[in-house]
Amino acid sequence: MPASRRVAVIVVNHQDYTRRYLSDCYASLAAQTYPADSFTCFIVNNGLSDAEARLTKRLAPSSRILRLPENVGWGGGNNAAIRIALEERFDYIVLLNIDVTVDSTWLAHLVRAADGRPDTHIFQSLILLH
Repeated sequence: MPASRRVAVIVVNHQDYTRRYLSDCYASLAAQTYPADSFTCFIVNNGLSDAEARLTKRLAPSSRILRLPENVGWGGGNNAAIRIALEERFDYIVLLNIDVTVDSTWLAHLVRAADGRPDTHIFQSLILLH
């Protein structure tokens, strides 16, 4: 198998999402079978209070937190992190909603699918309701 691709997984956080969703979402990312040193979880704190920002750091200690002073929306939050991921030359960029959890093999399967279809630039994972 070739060397692992560097993947940026971007999660936008806003309002009470830290308390409602972040713990479960982050735990599912931390449990990935994909090599931990080959992907970075970016959490974009979109205009959060100081208390929520501290909670984000506590709940997602290995993530890279990007703190935006005001809410720039889902698209603006993703774009801020995408710019960094492109500057740092990540191979793949994944946008993940904070209110989901992913299977432990999710990222490995997604990267394998992308590697197998270099002519395709956007992929969507199967979404199952709880």
